[in-house]
Amino acid sequence: MRNLKTCTTCKTAKPEENFAVDKRRPSGRNPQCRQCQYDAKKNTRDANKAKAVAYKGGKCNRCGLLFECLDVYDFHHRNPNEKEEKPNQLMYSSWDKIVKEINKCDLLCSNCHKLTHWELRNK
Repeated sequence: MRNLKTCTTCKTAKPEENFAVDKRRPSGRNPQCRQCQYDAKKNTRDANKAKAVAYKGGKCNRCGLLFECLDVYDFHHRNPNEKEEKPNQLMYSSWDKIVKEINKCDLLCSNCHKLTHWELRNK
């Protein structure tokens, strides 16, 4: 018989395999199920991306278009030598760390970002 564990977030009893291993905990498993962990991480990322896009003006710096879908926006480093981390990977970090990196960037839509890199390669 499988051991069941109750998720602290969704309050659902699930097999232990649905919880990530965490050797620091007495039970040896994370208190949140994998789905709730994933959802929490995604919500943090989405909230930080929305905040970062708004912080950078909320529209493409090149074409000026405004998009409802935040996935359209990229952060382009003006000077690649100053790049410490990829902004998309930072969206799980603290706001201070995010701001430090995106201050080195322009907010571009995906098309303008691709055009900018094409122009840099072909000059």
